[in-house]
Amino acid sequence: MNRLLILIAAVIAFSVTTLILLSPLLPTPDPYSAYNTYWNGYSRAVTLCNATIRYYGINNASTIILIPMVKPSTTFINELINFTKDGGSLIIISNGEHYGNLILRAMGINAEFSNSSIIDPVMYYANPRFPIAIINPAYQGVINAQYLLLDNSSYIELVGNEDAMVIAETSPFSEADSVNGSFPVIVEVPYGRGSVILIADPPMFMNSMINYYGNSALLR
Repeated sequence: MNRLLILIAAVIAFSVTTLILLSPLLPTPDPYSAYNTYWNGYSRAVTLCNATIRYYGINNASTIILIPMVKPSTTFINELINFTKDGGSLIIISNGEHYGNLILRAMGINAEFSNSSIIDPVMYYANPRFPIAIINPAYQGVINAQYLLLDNSSYIELVGNEDAMVIAETSPFSEADSVNGSFPVIVEVPYGRGSVILIADPPMFMNSMINYYGNSALLR
């Protein structure tokens, strides 16, 4: 009887140890996580970019893709400012609910992610909350695509920013806040010797979205 108890205890101990050791290898369900292999993860995007994942520290990066779901520290924002001024490319993927606007204000950029979602009753995929965005003809050759698929996308408000270049916008049939017209969803803003690219639709690079239209081509 004692031997049986010892054997059971040993098996339980081994099972618990195995779970602890394997847990970092299991996919995480957090939306947009680089380690999330489910529909709402970014694991395919990371593979496509051959990106290095970091939660702190910039090191020798030439391009940073940032989804600011956690409030960034002043120190980190200053790192981003210096990185971009020195010639780096900073890509902020956000909306009105995340902390993209906090970073833009700290950087002194006259642009803002809206709090509203776009619908398009004419140019859409599956339903009007999946509007199709049109890439600026000046960028179509570079991106090698003409259209992008969005998912409940917000838009970018440009306030007196004459240097900003709209890379992609929704169709003239789209609407948000009872207003009709084309809405910028991807914008490039020069900043020092570098540039800041704003993308107002975090879901567009999810595992379930990245292979639609020109989404993966844009990320490349």
